[in-house]
Amino acid sequence: MSYKEIKTIYDRNRLDFFVMAVGYLLDNGFNNVKAITDEQIATIKDQEWATAGFLQELVTTSREIANACKSPVELIQFCMAENVFDDEEMDYFGIDYKEKDYI
Repeated sequence: MSYKEIKTIYDRNRLDFFVMAVGYLLDNGFNNVKAITDEQIATIKDQEWATAGFLQELVTTSREIANACKSPVELIQFCMAENVFDDEEMDYFGIDYKEKDYI
């Protein structure tokens, strides 16, 4: 993992957007998100809850995060070190935040 790379992505985004990008990544799988092409991102359409531009940036940021990590564990380690998730988000993603072995 390049902690510096992930930190750069984290710092340039609002916290809630970064959390959404991480959520998209964890929900859809690292390898699946890494495989998404620019052409596929360009075809994303508006949804009821978000514009196409927002969704395209979300997927692009998720892919960038995936490419900066070697594994989901490294991303979780970063998120725990930076206190990215609150307790509710940790529960949603199934992360045992009471165990400090992640860091």
